Amino acid sequence: MNNNFNMNNNSYYGAPDNNNLFMQMQPKSNAFSIVSLILGIVSITFSCINYLPLVLSVLAITFAVVHRVYTGRFNGMAIAGMTCGIIGLAISATLLIVSIVYIDKIEELLKQYYGEIMSASGSV
Repeated sequence: MNNNFNMNNNSYYGAPDNNNLFMQMQPKSNAFSIVSLILGIVSITFSCINYLPLVLSVLAITFAVVHRVYTGRFNGMAIAGMTCGIIGLAISATLLIVSIVYIDKIEELLKQYYGEIMSASGSV
């Protein structure tokens, strides 16, 4: 009599269980949520730079959504990454719009400021 037969899944010991193969193929990693969180934090940190935070914010939101698609749920890091990405996107977009609208005024103020410095240093 062969004692290697498993009565629970009708296969020999050591043979793969077809029901468990699908469960093993599903991703168990939080890599997308971790990348989303890192990119979201970096996008907020560098929000004063013109275009870099816009790209990083969109990538943070995208990775959070990809994590949701692969795992079927949002975890805390994916939610935090998406939130940081949205905040970074809002800050950098606001600063970009303000700089485009007020570029002429800023340029005039800088010329006036540096003109006063140059005239003050030349008169000494």
